[in-house]
Amino acid sequence: MNQLRDAIVSKRYDAWFVGPNDGGPLTPTIKQAIRKGVEVGCALVPCGPKIRDVHVQIKGQTIFAGLGFYPNGQLLGKLVVQGCKGVNPCEVFWMPGLPTLPLEKARTDGMMSVIKSHKNIKIVSIQAGGYLAAPAFTATQNVLQAHPNIRVIVSSGDQMIAGAVRAAAVAGKAGKIKMYGNGCTFEAKKLILQGKQTGCSVYLPRTEGRMVVNALLQAVNGKKATGIYVDPLKFSPIGPLGTKANIRKFKPEFHS
Repeated sequence: MNQLRDAIVSKRYDAWFVGPNDGGPLTPTIKQAIRKGVEVGCALVPCGPKIRDVHVQIKGQTIFAGLGFYPNGQLLGKLVVQGCKGVNPCEVFWMPGLPTLPLEKARTDGMMSVIKSHKNIKIVSIQAGGYLAAPAFTATQNVLQAHPNIRVIVSSGDQMIAGAVRAAAVAGKAGKIKMYGNGCTFEAKKLILQGKQTGCSVYLPRTEGRMVVNALLQAVNGKKATGIYVDPLKFSPIGPLGTKANIRKFKPEFHS
């Protein structure tokens, strides 16, 4: 918020590219910038009070490009359902980065909306992975000690699945637990091809950035348009989910 306020005061910027963790608190400042003629584009997380609404919420905002966190959670839920098929009970460890973040709450709700009708699926533990492999490694070790019969581990970040893969190997469970991550990073693709990770939900951050910058450049150069929403998944050659069956066709856009 301070950065955006400083940008308004400086009067130096014709356009803002905002990638927030939570767009709600930024809304008044973004509205002020738009009133002063600044073109605003957002990616990753919607700018506005409703984190589950991917459509542009702020009047005059040029564009938002990104995935909805609730539907992203639903995609992770579909992966869990696949991993638990034919297993009853199927014990699952859900590892969000930081469970208290609004975006993670929306993602969790989306996942739960898919798996709740599958009575064989039991979420036996929810632990923070901290968006890094090292804390995810420790969290997974602790969970596997408490719940040795876990069949599926699903996380909101591929980097955390990398830590979970190592923890499973240390526990003597390499290849015995289905591992599902989020992002389909370069590292995740490698792990999937090696058979160490089972699948991933696709993210396309470079595509999001390109779409936002192109729209902002056009707006600044007089081709005014507002309220644009871009779903980056329409640019994915494999659709929203990556598995060993299709991941060779996918070009990751970021590293874990």
